[in-house]
Amino acid sequence: MQELEGAEPGRAAGDVTDHVLFANWQRTLWAMVGIQFVMTMSFSVLTPIMPLLLPDLGVTNRHSILLWAGILTAATPLIAAFASPLWGTLADRKGRKLMLLRSGFAISLFTALMGFAGNVWQFFAWRALMGAFAGFSTNAIALVASQVRCRSGGWATRWAGSAPASSSARWSGR
Repeated sequence: MQELEGAEPGRAAGDVTDHVLFANWQRTLWAMVGIQFVMTMSFSVLTPIMPLLLPDLGVTNRHSILLWAGILTAATPLIAAFASPLWGTLADRKGRKLMLLRSGFAISLFTALMGFAGNVWQFFAWRALMGAFAGFSTNAIALVASQVRCRSGGWATRWAGSAPASSSARWSGR
């Protein structure tokens, strides 16, 4: 039995399905790390300046600004926590790449629409809808885990999971 060059011991030359399937896992890993880093960094940059935007949205009382800043910051992840199981189930049925595209486009759209919000309620609606369509990071980690070779699985998923945390820490204002 002829073995593939660079493959695991015992793999036959005719058994190339797994080799072809997992050939690009590193490209997928680094693409997901880069995209997650940029997306999380953009969210982290918005959070500290959000109170500065609220007077332009009609919130002028200092107490109200602090309250709305907290509500707007919490709305996206709170709603995402309830919507994530739906998107996870759909990703299992329809595919992770499709769910990554859905989430990425939705997040981009709602982020752009936040820039056009005329009042705090519109801004809240866009943040809430962003949470409802979220799930990029979890799908990115699942995509990487499903494509990586077993020997490198832990290493790859650690990298895929660390991108959001590292970009968030980088732009936390400290």
